[in-house]
Amino acid sequence: MRRFWVMCVLAIAASVANPAYAMRCGIALVAEGQWTYEVLERCGEPIERHVRTVFQGVNPGYAIAGYTALWSVVVEEWIYDLGPHRLRRLLRFEDGQLVAIETLDRGLILLR
Repeated sequence: MRRFWVMCVLAIAASVANPAYAMRCGIALVAEGQWTYEVLERCGEPIERHVRTVFQGVNPGYAIAGYTALWSVVVEEWIYDLGPHRLRRLLRFEDGQLVAIETLDRGLILLR
């Protein structure tokens, strides 16, 4: 009988858990590969936004007469505070596409 209950709990946990590459905003699900406008439609504005340009490696396709070019990627990091009982999330976009979702500490707890 005990094994039955353990299996039930595990089945429920597996069906409810979001994959590590996804985040739930209300009833909407946001996953890696989505674009910034899709995330904004589903989750609204983040509490923080950080934008920077990163220059990455040498692109051999642009080597002309000994000149090698670096290419740039626009990196945006958005932080969502999903409430006092949920963990905050950091979403990382590269050139407008969601590439990573990280879990941060708990959200803000407002005392009255």
